[in-house]
Amino acid sequence: MITLGGLILFGIFLLSTNNVIGNQSEAALSNEFYISAIGLGQSLIDEAKGKKFDEAEVAGTLNALANLTAHASLGRETGETYTAPDSSYAGNYRSLRYFDDFDDYNNYRRMVSTPRAENFTVSSTVGYVSETWPDSSLTTKTFAKKMRVTVTSPYLKTSVILEFVYIF
Repeated sequence: MITLGGLILFGIFLLSTNNVIGNQSEAALSNEFYISAIGLGQSLIDEAKGKKFDEAEVAGTLNALANLTAHASLGRETGETYTAPDSSYAGNYRSLRYFDDFDDYNNYRRMVSTPRAENFTVSSTVGYVSETWPDSSLTTKTFAKKMRVTVTSPYLKTSVILEFVYIF
């Protein structure tokens, strides 16, 4: 009787230990995917903020608000094309070669695979915001633009959203 009781207790202990180990492994994997998603989103922000503020700066005429790109025209200019989604296993995205200013990343989408997980979708929007209130969204030209990057994946329960404000 005592032996049977001991076996039952040992079985309960094994089951609960396996559940704890399984839950910890799942949490560790989930965290790894979220960290990868944050890194991929930040990578796109870093790429975009290395470009000129506006096409007017590329042309050398960024001396007045009137010269900035109109809100409705934010995005790629002629010749700055890519097939959506942009993807490359070597990291040679077309945006690196053809995009020359920050707002070219408006309505941009990229597919990325990492050694541990594939099919991350990194997308971005760019719009004008107030220099003093960056949570705003404006249709008028300002010397501040905000990029919103969203990273999704079948391995993520919720999307990762990163934002960056570029003030000229």
